Amino acid sequence: MKTIDLDNRAKHISQIKTDKKIQSCHTALYPGARCPLAVVNSVLSGIKGITTLIIGMAECTYYNKNVALTTNSDHQNHFTWSYALDSKEIIFGCKKGILKAIDEINKTGVEVIFIISACVPETIGEDFSAIASDASEKLKAKVLHIEAAHFKNYSSVPSLKDAFTILSKLMEEQAVNKKGINLLGIGAHMLINSELVSLLKNKGVEIQTIIPSTTTVSDIKKAPRAKLNIVTDLSALPLAKKMKEIFGTAYLLFPHLLDIEEIREGYRSIEDALDIDINEEVEGLYKKAKASVALHAKALEHKTFGCGYFFIDPMITSAFLKSLKMTPLYIETEYYHSESKYWKNKIIEHGIDPYIVRVWDFDTTKEVLGTNGLDFFIGLNIIKESQYKEIYVENKTAVYALGFEQPIGLLEAIVKSKGMK
Repeated sequence: MKTIDLDNRAKHISQIKTDKKIQSCHTALYPGARCPLAVVNSVLSGIKGITTLIIGMAECTYYNKNVALTTNSDHQNHFTWSYALDSKEIIFGCKKGILKAIDEINKTGVEVIFIISACVPETIGEDFSAIASDASEKLKAKVLHIEAAHFKNYSSVPSLKDAFTILSKLMEEQAVNKKGINLLGIGAHMLINSELVSLLKNKGVEIQTIIPSTTTVSDIKKAPRAKLNIVTDLSALPLAKKMKEIFGTAYLLFPHLLDIEEIREGYRSIEDALDIDINEEVEGLYKKAKASVALHAKALEHKTFGCGYFFIDPMITSAFLKSLKMTPLYIETEYYHSESKYWKNKIIEHGIDPYIVRVWDFDTTKEVLGTNGLDFFIGLNIIKESQYKEIYVENKTAVYALGFEQPIGLLEAIVKSKGMK
């Protein structure tokens, strides 16, 4: 049987109970994890009426302002303001300067100002939440704070979750549209033509709000009018839970699932929540997907694989392919959510226990690909060396799919990558 060897450097998935237990195989990583500042900006930048004030050293503030200036959107060009700390502020605090900057931003007529604090500001003991509260009492604009200090977490996902969740503070009680849904999750705006959304639209279901997306503060305020939040990304789950707590909005976790039984159950839950009849359509799609999975499973049985950075959660991917009697040997992940335990347990059934490491460590990825231990590597082609091309599987349609089309698309991409039938 093909194997890889990362003992003494990487943990096996059975050893992982929290995200902090996952380790990297190298001390110096290239390119390294994504900065939380950029991720937080990506959530907020599409919402007109919001402005961010990045607080940090010159490198942090310049980078994020530069990203905003390179977009084609006039809104995003003016979305990010930067506040670079000087040496005196690092020692004595920066409250006075921050309040002055917020006052200047308020003059533009913006509805909401987000203070986003980077690493150095978070080490000096300044109370940015208090600054935000003080400013909100004096100004017309609502001022909120999000912490985005990279040194506190390897991953940017905790800050991403915070960026989603804090949007609940902009929401207001609404009359509920019994046929209304919200889509919550990174990339949710790309699912407009997906199987799930198309099916619901045909039944008269209306999409009220997509978060994050090109929307407005007014749209965010009205988000509780939806009867159901469909959560397409685990990072948005805390927002759904907060909306349930505050407004009573029901939610359903329906990420880019691959197991057809899980997908079927998800559809049934949506049917019950919205009081619609989609049984005939769902059963037709289920039978088609079941036949496709059975056909492809024969060709993939006993093949080995690894999972890298991908739009589908690597735990979900590995659990599904393992159910087809493929063998996962190696998983790269950006973050281990508490909900990941469900798919982890599916993976480790019957003694299968792959290595799990941090994503964005290209040296380890190259090492693993060079062992000849993998028949397939599923993820984005981040390493361009030609000798690895034949094992890469890049499912470019994954970000646009939700429903039974998702596993069919993945299996077709795997089989196509080696000219299999």
